[in-house]
Amino acid sequence: MPESQFATILNRKQDSSQPVMLSRKASRNWQELYSDVVRVASCLINDPARECAIYTHSAYWCAVAALAGLTASKQLLLMPNVQSDTLQQLGRETVLLLDDVGLVGAVPVASLDVVGARSMAADVPARVSFSTSQRVDLFTSGSTGTPARINKTLGNFEAEVICLESLWGAQIVNARVLATVSHQHIYGFLFRVLWPLIAERPFQDGLIEYPEQLQAQDSAASVLISSPAFLKRVTAEASLNLPGWVFSSGGPLAPEVNRTLCIRTGCTLIEVFGSTETGGVATRNLALDQAWQLMPPVMADRHNHQQLDIDSPHCVDGRYTMSDRCQWLDERRFNLLGRTDRIVKLEEKRISLPEVETKVKALDWVSECHALVLPGPRDFLGLVAVLTNSGSERLAEAGTRRLKDEIRSQLEGILEPVVQPRKIRFAEQMPQTSQGKIDRIAVEELFRARSV
Repeated sequence: MPESQFATILNRKQDSSQPVMLSRKASRNWQELYSDVVRVASCLINDPARECAIYTHSAYWCAVAALAGLTASKQLLLMPNVQSDTLQQLGRETVLLLDDVGLVGAVPVASLDVVGARSMAADVPARVSFSTSQRVDLFTSGSTGTPARINKTLGNFEAEVICLESLWGAQIVNARVLATVSHQHIYGFLFRVLWPLIAERPFQDGLIEYPEQLQAQDSAASVLISSPAFLKRVTAEASLNLPGWVFSSGGPLAPEVNRTLCIRTGCTLIEVFGSTETGGVATRNLALDQAWQLMPPVMADRHNHQQLDIDSPHCVDGRYTMSDRCQWLDERRFNLLGRTDRIVKLEEKRISLPEVETKVKALDWVSECHALVLPGPRDFLGLVAVLTNSGSERLAEAGTRRLKDEIRSQLEGILEPVVQPRKIRFAEQMPQTSQGKIDRIAVEELFRARSV
């Protein structure tokens, strides 16, 4: 297999003082990156572990850990968290690379503090080398169930970042990369770590967690990697300061949010559609077209009208049938119609959960809604609703029972009485993961706890 472009760039830039990572505390350049990678790799080369699992708070040290693991000919696994259930999935032939010394020794597998490893003496080789065939695995988000491990290769990631650079690199050539999403999942790993490295574009190490943090940024010289959840919160700010280019993934962005942000800030807002299994599949700019456009290297079987069936270099096996239904508009453009795995059967009745959510959100006092099937002696429908300000006032005046009855009345046109939501919960905000997706576990907790 050919040598990775990441290795080629790392070798070429090993004496460069050009910044790789920017932060308020300490920035790092390519020369320092090369040295950090070599020192961490020297600790791994003779380690018997076959695999390096990575969990870092810092995007920079994630990059170091990944490049060092590849240099040491290890298989990589990006960890979504270091909770006990996730750690139990690690094998004995795994070493966990961390940037938090407090966790070293506190996890059930061998571990290495990559920040501390940079101070260790190591001969600096003339060049590093690793190939595109090396494994880089991730976990799915787990938003609709238990996270599953997904096998990919470095070549899959390289193909995607090369595609991203070909689409938008010329427009953001001198920008630094800001992010509101974690680098421990595929979207953040690709857009805020791997793409900047290949494009030799500096990225900010810290995570932007609150809209007001954007006010301190030089938006004219930046690009923002974000999610629908964060961008929706931004629209509530009296003063907006967004970079000229904004990317969003993790779910479709509401058209009204898109319009508000583009009108108030003048930004170019690009949505990216895909999954952990497929990588990026399609993009859209709602200011120009409501339809999704396949990414240049992605092909699709237009004869499969029920599910999106793709052939892509971003997938480890090339072909993949997604759980997304679509309506084709032409050879490259389509509309999404919802997921097949959100068509459920209760009491022998087929129910579209997205249709239920859309119907409830049509109530002017509901801002968000999520429907799900809850287990019991007989499975039943549950529903979580987030109220608008007027909805909260209605709740205080009319009470919980009245509002729940109004929701059920709203659903009478599409649901028979036997499958009406048995439990309805009102929440101040919809539980979401760090990637801006519905947090299935947290949602289910709402039904276990006492709630309004």
